[in-house]
Amino acid sequence: MVETVRPVSLDELRHALWQEPRVTFIRSSIGLVALNSVIELMRDLGRPRNMYEVAVREDALAVDSREVYLTFQVHNEAIAIPENIDAIRALTGIERSPEASINRTDQSLRIVNGFLPRTVPESAEHAAMGKVLTAARREHMRTGFKGSEEPAAYNRA
Repeated sequence: MVETVRPVSLDELRHALWQEPRVTFIRSSIGLVALNSVIELMRDLGRPRNMYEVAVREDALAVDSREVYLTFQVHNEAIAIPENIDAIRALTGIERSPEASINRTDQSLRIVNGFLPRTVPESAEHAAMGKVLTAARREHMRTGFKGSEEPAAYNRA
């Protein structure tokens, strides 16, 4: 469970995770029902020992006002490798742009935003969702917090 600073919708949560480059959704409905089935998928994809992505179970996402519930899988040894590579580039000054370093690392390690081909126009769906959520966020910032939903240390910057 994760507590947020303001109420969050399920669509907003799904969209935020969708935008992260090293997060991918998995679903039980396509046969990925347990850790071993995800490991088998990695082998089938030619990645026998490494899953650098955070695999979030999309069919298990839930929200309750300011509480987010999610289930995810990571490969304990592999998950730290991309961030370490990016940190080395940043510390040595090889790459000054975090986005450029992330893209470079993701390409070299074959990190993907989805393990399987998309069968529905998810990119267009999430782009439209992003526009709606941005408008809703602007409206929320315009009206501000009301009463008990305002966290004590909220920073509007």
